[in-house]
Amino acid sequence: MKLVFGLSGAVCALCASLMTSEAKAQNCQSSQPCISSTNSGGGSAIQGFGALDGGSVVGNNSGGGSGVLGISSGPNSIGVEGEGASYGVYGFGSDGGVGVSGTASSGFGNGVVGIFGNHGTNNNFSNSGVYGVSDKNAGTVGTSTVTMGVFGNSTGNSFANGVVGTYGSPQLNNAFSQSGVYGASDTNAGVVGTSSATRGIGVYGTATGSGGIAVFSAGNLTVTGACLGCGAGGSDIRLKKNVTPIAAADALGQLLQLRGVTFEWINPEKQANQIGTQRGFVAQEVEKVFPNWVHEGNDGFKIVDYRQTEALEVESIRALKTENDALKAAIDRQNTRIANLERGHAPVLSFLVPSGVGGLAALGLVPLGVLLVRRRREEAAKGV
Repeated sequence: MKLVFGLSGAVCALCASLMTSEAKAQNCQSSQPCISSTNSGGGSAIQGFGALDGGSVVGNNSGGGSGVLGISSGPNSIGVEGEGASYGVYGFGSDGGVGVSGTASSGFGNGVVGIFGNHGTNNNFSNSGVYGVSDKNAGTVGTSTVTMGVFGNSTGNSFANGVVGTYGSPQLNNAFSQSGVYGASDTNAGVVGTSSATRGIGVYGTATGSGGIAVFSAGNLTVTGACLGCGAGGSDIRLKKNVTPIAAADALGQLLQLRGVTFEWINPEKQANQIGTQRGFVAQEVEKVFPNWVHEGNDGFKIVDYRQTEALEVESIRALKTENDALKAAIDRQNTRIANLERGHAPVLSFLVPSGVGGLAALGLVPLGVLLVRRRREEAAKGV
């Protein structure tokens, strides 16, 4: 059933002619509205009631105009208002058309307002393009099978963000205004991104400007899976060129040019709350030895890429092991020579100390033999 009523204090003649069980469709070809009704008394210009699956007020336009157009100039008035069990106002647009379009310029002005249930409105969000509130489910939902479900853009200079989502009563941080998406919560995550697709991305960030950061964490960063590109991946040989081994001896010498220090952060709250004594390097010192290890953040402070140390550490350990192996081999050779010398003089000493009285005279030669063995050991230690 489709009924259209036009009210202007009293029932107008046009609308009275439409008060039938099945309203007649009004077809016309004109730049002017097919049906026009004006009410200046605070009521509705056009009011309709429909039952079952029918629409109370239905307007179709294929000529570039509006299917249903409502204009209101009062301080608290509404251009188009709809109440329904399924849809309050339903709009469908195709071929570049707009399903529902709303503009407002005063008061609690919002282009389009959608309310479900008995949830009151919040004047803090007046002058919005779309305002949605619900006491049961989502205030505003956007879906698309072709492009963007919800698109937000802002060019303001104050706390201007393309899309802002908050939960509870979090304290907003103006330092992050002029963001594409800003999320804040006093209970859980400010922004959540998930993906179930193969090789899907839950949250994706890019930064192409000088000193830009794709993803920035001011607090602790927790990773439950592999951190690709941060030491746990992104090392495929097919992605690289000019691969050259690092000379082990050079690696050790380069690392020894760095100075390890202990320190404390001046403002720990800006450094993931790292309180107490820390260990690391000084960026300005590292920059003198390895300039490409140091970058400058958006805040002007220098950042050290500690991943670069890993390859040098491996080759330095290799150099130390090679040197250690050589020293161990030299010591083994010396020990072998000493053992051989000791075994070679043992029979002589035994012969010089025979049993009997004559052997006592021979004891005078024992010190000489001991001195000889000691001398041999000293020569062996010197590599003579």
